[in-house]
Amino acid sequence: MLEVATKLVDKFGSLLTPEERNAVSTAFKNNVSQLRAASRIITSIEEKERASGHHEHANVTSGARVEIEEILEKSCRQVLDIARRLTTGASGEDEVFYFKMAADYSRYLSEFLSSGKNDALHEAQQNYQKCMDLADDRLPFAHPLRLGGILNYSVFQYEIENKKKNAITTATRGFELGIQGLESLSEELYSDAALLLQLLRDNLAQWSKEESQTVQL
Repeated sequence: MLEVATKLVDKFGSLLTPEERNAVSTAFKNNVSQLRAASRIITSIEEKERASGHHEHANVTSGARVEIEEILEKSCRQVLDIARRLTTGASGEDEVFYFKMAADYSRYLSEFLSSGKNDALHEAQQNYQKCMDLADDRLPFAHPLRLGGILNYSVFQYEIENKKKNAITTATRGFELGIQGLESLSEELYSDAALLLQLLRDNLAQWSKEESQTVQL
């Protein structure tokens, strides 16, 4: 599927239909999600081995982690190159979609890179901001693509940038405006939008709880 997706991009570029665009994105995401999960698992094992004083085991695990991260980095950069290329000829909803894709994969790089981490953070922030600006201008408040961008951007702010108040502000504004626009959506978009609004609400509840506990400490 990944090879087919890449060929579709090479052949049609920004002329991909929404269905083709979503299929391409899903193929890339499935591939990278497996690698991200493997990286997190093996990093956890390495940390436990090292904390237990099993340095030889930790070193072996570290070698495996490096190999996985090299593959993950290559995969993320491949998608980033494609996203950058597609934003050039895109407009409207497509442009929002590809800037979100570029932001997401820059964020994935920032999660594990040592060298180049700051560059990945900067690019993720710029692309998320561009995605948000375009979405505010071109999409209804409750459009699933807009809500998905807000969800991912707020998670980036909270977990990666450690800008917790900014994350809560971003998510709160997106949730409140999204709720207002929900009833105007088509039936096709409604269920996706409702799910994303629920995810935003869940995050806000969790983050507010964490912030309250921090203040109490």
